[in-house]
Amino acid sequence: MRVLFLTSHLPYPPYSGGRRREFELIRRIGSEIDLTIVAVSKTFDEDLRLAPALYSSCRSVHVFPAQPEPIHGDGTYAGVPAKTWRNMSAQAKGLVHRLLASNDVDVVHCEGYFMMPLLPLRHHAQTLIVEQNMDFQLLEQESKLSSDPEVNHACSRAADLAFKTAIDCWRRSSACGVLTQEDLDTVRTLAPEVWTFLLPDGFDHTTDLPLGSSNLDFCNDGGSILNTVPPDEPVLLFVANFAYQPNVDAAHFLVREILPTVLNENPRTLTILAGNSPTEELVAYDKRMGVHVTGRVKSLAPFYNRATLVVVPVRIGGGIKVKMLEAFAQGKACVTTSVGVQGLGGIARNCVVRDEPSAFARAVCHYLADEEGRRKLEEQARLATRELFTWQDASDLLLRSYEELIAAHSRDRVLSASTGTLG
Repeated sequence: MRVLFLTSHLPYPPYSGGRRREFELIRRIGSEIDLTIVAVSKTFDEDLRLAPALYSSCRSVHVFPAQPEPIHGDGTYAGVPAKTWRNMSAQAKGLVHRLLASNDVDVVHCEGYFMMPLLPLRHHAQTLIVEQNMDFQLLEQESKLSSDPEVNHACSRAADLAFKTAIDCWRRSSACGVLTQEDLDTVRTLAPEVWTFLLPDGFDHTTDLPLGSSNLDFCNDGGSILNTVPPDEPVLLFVANFAYQPNVDAAHFLVREILPTVLNENPRTLTILAGNSPTEELVAYDKRMGVHVTGRVKSLAPFYNRATLVVVPVRIGGGIKVKMLEAFAQGKACVTTSVGVQGLGGIARNCVVRDEPSAFARAVCHYLADEEGRRKLEEQARLATRELFTWQDASDLLLRSYEELIAAHSRDRVLSASTGTLG
């Protein structure tokens, strides 16, 4: 089986939920199929340098620079969503067209509808779009949260365009894969004629970055932070890729609207923002209000081990949050929002869900003080992993979707040949 995998970033190192998902899948399916990766990257120089790390999992890896981010008041460019514009690399498109023209591809896997413009309008391969979330829903959420009329208008316009573009792409694909039952219902409601697959995330990965010695120069070990924390002081941990705007919003929400109440009752509380690419505004929080900002780290394990509570104060999001799966896998008590538990189904009962900042803060204070209640949540979190998919489960489902697409295509060709309509 020959699969062409199109993505908007190199799936290595896995320092975000999206990269983690792709990395865990690729390292497993790569031993089963003939896999070619084409990545259009916003961090081209770094991704080009790190691409060889994936050579053992696939036939070849190709990295191309993304187009500059469009800056327009309505969140669009040339009538396409900003994400679509960013990934419309002429070089990547040329390579994809050549690969498909060679008849050497059975399935094209597009990680997001916004990768579809790289494909020719007509080609022989089956196309599977996999949506990690419903992009237009995130833009709608951002619009509702903003008090700035211009931002609200831009997000609304962008959401409308992303909505129409996504549905059009789903209809032009062979099938659409999603991570949650909620998103499956959304696709089936908006485009009932589209073949759909449920392709969830796994949880059973190490929280270390699988880095070689050449990669260590852009990571911190976090030891200087943890070594200065007295063992009796409470620690809140928020893990995120801060190159992703919803996580930046969550960090601001935590520091500005939740922490003041927590610190009023627990003044010695330390809050760690751990993860990739913190913005200048987030870095400015460092050493203020007990906040420490780590940047990208080699391993999250020491942070999870030391955390009294994991907090996931996300207000914008969809799909499944890998940070939530990690909290369960690490057996941590977690306070989150309703956005944080999207896609988790019944296991959401094993964490504390609060949306209003005052209620979120009160829950944090309660479980910082209630050690017995916290231990009960930790045990529930560990037990919840029994209901989660493993990454091998997720990989098997993805491979099965490829096989079903190829089988359906073969049946269609046989039927077309029998009726004399084979093109």
